[in-house]
Amino acid sequence: MLAATLNEKLRWYPQTMLYAGYGRMFPLFRRATQHKHFKKLAIVTGVQTADVLRAKVKAGLERLKIDQWIDFSWHSSVSFWNAANMDKLDTLK
Repeated sequence: MLAATLNEKLRWYPQTMLYAGYGRMFPLFRRATQHKHFKKLAIVTGVQTADVLRAKVKAGLERLKIDQWIDFSWHSSVSFWNAANMDKLDTLK
């Protein structure tokens, strides 16, 4: 999903969200709250700062019209944004 939000040529459908009830946050992103782990995520994404990553992901989610996907309605407490810990990325040194 992250790749699809960062690359306009990619598309993604949330099939893996079926498993969202088993955990509310992706472990890689939970660890990326710490700067040393965010640096690993930066290598994977090619985006060096959390603010830029948040902006790109937000734009990608809007481009993919994720808010219109009815499959998220039955898991309303789980969103990709929250599962990816977007608000807290790289906030701990």
